[in-house]
Amino acid sequence: MMKLLKSISLISAIIFFSMNLYSQEINSSQKNRLLIYNFITTDNYDNIKDKEKNYQYYSIVIPETITKNLGKSKNYDIRREAGPFSIEADFPDKKEKRKYIQKLEELGLQNKSDYVITGTFNVVNKKLTIRVTIFDVNGKDIKTFDHESDELGVRMQQTPDIISQLISENIESFNKLNQEKSDKTGLYSPFSIITIGLDSGYLYLMGDWSSTYNNAFYISPFIDFELFKDFNLSLKATSIQCNSNDNNTSSYSNIRMLSGSISLSYLFRFSDNSGIALSAGGGMTKTTIAINPDKPFSNTTTEEDSFDPNVDLSSYLVYNLSTFTLRAGVLYKRIFFEDEPIDTGVIFAGAGIHF
Repeated sequence: MMKLLKSISLISAIIFFSMNLYSQEINSSQKNRLLIYNFITTDNYDNIKDKEKNYQYYSIVIPETITKNLGKSKNYDIRREAGPFSIEADFPDKKEKRKYIQKLEELGLQNKSDYVITGTFNVVNKKLTIRVTIFDVNGKDIKTFDHESDELGVRMQQTPDIISQLISENIESFNKLNQEKSDKTGLYSPFSIITIGLDSGYLYLMGDWSSTYNNAFYISPFIDFELFKDFNLSLKATSIQCNSNDNNTSSYSNIRMLSGSISLSYLFRFSDNSGIALSAGGGMTKTTIAINPDKPFSNTTTEEDSFDPNVDLSSYLVYNLSTFTLRAGVLYKRIFFEDEPIDTGVIFAGAGIHF
């Protein structure tokens, strides 16, 4: 019992530490992920061959220089896309706006971006007018701002600096607003790192124990805590019951094993939604062996309990679908009995819900 209490205390301490660590990671050191598209001109340069009057190249020059400037701050992870892509800011009614915002949100989530940035430009009377549009994926909000410049030509100096500064100020404003919302709604509460699920499958006994007991059905509820990206701490409980029915044994018996384990896993990704995880850990197992020297349903039964450490090693495929996660793989489990360890192998599949 003392071993079990110590294990519970250790698990509680690790969970508390991981929740606080994650909260600090969210609130302080996480970089904003930007998806920046090429800009679109509202002028028509298709038939203009005079290079001094054709400003089509600004569609690439403006976002490229902005990307370079923002990258210097070390506050952003930036991804560039060609497009063309535009973001509407005016809508005829709220229903159309909701549909449009939902599509933008899906785009941002697919690209793992916090903000989607694009813009338009035109040149009139040797004046360059730029409109920048920023979509806040988390806050589901859109902001635009305009900037007018006398700079014309490939080598732009002040204009990219000014636009980059305005983008940073708008993102800072979005972040502050989202933080205020999260303080009120608990959007970034520790529970957002939790996945709860259930694994089930078939357990195979190995070694000498396989000649005494039959293989059994395996079921294991689990709770995963995301400590860092793709790095999880997992708690799980396992209940296994095997018997000697139909085996060539002198007396009928059954064995019940109730385990509690803690493990660490890392996900090697194939894509944004899938990968293979490797996990290792251990815990304690309460084992009860009940022996009936006569018949299975007689009352002459003796029982023996023991508490023993166990280790778990597993590898499994993971597929994430929105808030659901599916997984399937294999697990090796050893229980260190004092006389002779029990080695088991498990083929399992499971599903979970991410909060």
